[in-house]
Amino acid sequence: MTKKKSDRPAAPKALLDEATHAGSGEAQEFSSLSHAEKQIEILLEGFEAARYETESGTELWYGRDLQELFDYGTWAKFRAVIQRAWNSCRESGVDPAGHFVRADGQAPWKPDEIFSQAGKVSKRGPAQEDVILSRRACYLIAENGDPSKIPIAVAQRYFAEQTRRQEIADQSFEALTEDQRRVLIRDEVSDQQKGLASAAHASGITTPKDFAIFQTEGYKGMYGGLNVDGIKKAKGISGKDQVLDRMGSTELAANLFRLTQAEERLRKGDISTKAAANRTHHDIGKMVRKTMIEASGIPPEKLEAADHIKHARKRIASIGASEPTEKIEKK
Repeated sequence: MTKKKSDRPAAPKALLDEATHAGSGEAQEFSSLSHAEKQIEILLEGFEAARYETESGTELWYGRDLQELFDYGTWAKFRAVIQRAWNSCRESGVDPAGHFVRADGQAPWKPDEIFSQAGKVSKRGPAQEDVILSRRACYLIAENGDPSKIPIAVAQRYFAEQTRRQEIADQSFEALTEDQRRVLIRDEVSDQQKGLASAAHASGITTPKDFAIFQTEGYKGMYGGLNVDGIKKAKGISGKDQVLDRMGSTELAANLFRLTQAEERLRKGDISTKAAANRTHHDIGKMVRKTMIEASGIPPEKLEAADHIKHARKRIASIGASEPTEKIEKK
């Protein structure tokens, strides 16, 4: 069992530190971040770094790690929060046994029992009590934590969003509803934009305006010469909506493929100018367009617009999580 870490470089600072409304709407995803937002990003990275994963892909956290992340000075105080979360889990009708497990992995964790030798070794001496926690357990802990602590508020956002995404991803794609497919792929597109921005930076795409032009070329290749405004007009989409937010799952998947292929091509390192990067993205867009037409006979600009992705998110927001916790050894 190892921590899951991404080897994808972060989006270039230039694309994060400047606001833009030019060209394609996706450039807005790299708008300037306030100091508070940057602090939130740091905390989110901390939650992700603390995550462990079993060989089967189950995600787990350890109580002692969360104690530090959630800014609790003593285990006793944080243990009380874990106990409240355990009670909330049980009262909701979900068996806590699969979500709160002793750190030795031998039995469920219970609030009225303390296993002084069942946890990780403390820097200060002997082993201490610890708890293995599922994503649901972590979310419940955040919900029951001190709301005045900034990390608690950030954790609520993090675990709510990641729990929903994981629930969808864990299902067979064929079994997903259209709403679930859209949300899953739309979130992947947002993540992919960051990787593409990083790759494009090495080819001279260093400002939000550059990135907007670069993205527009990809769209023009894929949509028969139409830019974002042209795509919106063809589909009857409001000018204020991002075009990606109004795509169905098939169209989103095609755009995700365009973005991943563009990143892979740019990362070969032989495209060193903005003009060449733009041509490359345009050509990849044309390739995706050709494939779509050959497969279905329908060009992407003729695909019907979906309702806004926010409505799809609302429709699936109530889906519950169920992540059984399995025995692991912490390394």
